[in-house]
Amino acid sequence: MTRAPDRQRGIALIAVLWLLVLLAGLALAIASRTRSETQAVAALGGEAEARAIAQGAVFRAIERLMEPSASAGAAITGYERRVEEKDGVRIDIEIRDECGKVDLNTGRARLIEGLLAQHVPSEDAFAITQAVLDWRDPDSQRRPQGAEDNDYRALGRRTGARDGPFETVAELAQVKGMTPALLDHVASDLTVECLKAGIEPLAASPAVLAAVPGLSPPGIAVFLDRRAAWQANPQAAQPPLLAEAGDYAEESEADAFGLRATVTLPGGRSLVWEAVAWTTPVGEKPYVLRRWGRAWANPAETRSDAARPQK
Repeated sequence: MTRAPDRQRGIALIAVLWLLVLLAGLALAIASRTRSETQAVAALGGEAEARAIAQGAVFRAIERLMEPSASAGAAITGYERRVEEKDGVRIDIEIRDECGKVDLNTGRARLIEGLLAQHVPSEDAFAITQAVLDWRDPDSQRRPQGAEDNDYRALGRRTGARDGPFETVAELAQVKGMTPALLDHVASDLTVECLKAGIEPLAASPAVLAAVPGLSPPGIAVFLDRRAAWQANPQAAQPPLLAEAGDYAEESEADAFGLRATVTLPGGRSLVWEAVAWTTPVGEKPYVLRRWGRAWANPAETRSDAARPQK
């Protein structure tokens, strides 16, 4: 028969073993959490570093626009891209005249429709364009295939059309018929900063040129070749014209520029910072920031790190 003291010692041994298991598990959990927190801190530090570098690159680009040689947009030819590399950090800087894009508030309907029609059926492009026009106009009268308050309520939304100008391109996500995928395709070619009905061909992307009614692919290709040759040496000749665009082409005053800095750190982490600067002097300020913030994967999720000035 087993003696009581032996049985008690056995129970105590088992209890000690379980305690050791629990302590080992606790230590492992603490170590894992510490490692995760260390990694999180390192990631935040990397993002902060990338953010600072990107913001500095944008400010340098704005200063370049402020140089005397930049008067009337002479510093860039509608679009410019530069790549810098230092200490393993890659900085990709883009400067683009905002009037090379289609303005959501003042742009001609055919330009908006032509841009959308490159990604969705023509009937869908027409309907979304009509909804855009209903969104930005001050009245509540519905256009054919457009959308006003009742249409949005029918979709279960509490608010209807703005009946006023778009404040950001991201706001387009709220327009009836617009999808995140479509917005992702067209966002880079849309603006609310140009305030013109047409587009500046010298700063327009191939997609924006393709949105101009009457322009053929061969004609666009010829113009792009001529534009590239001029951009390589703008002092050698006059900028090429695109007479075929008619009233859809409007010369830019070169006073609104979109800036985009993409920073890639040695470890592969990257961050994109975007801004829009109005370079026309306002009082004592040489420029006004119209947008300032990190660029997000989905334009509909774009956020701003600074209050957006009103027009």
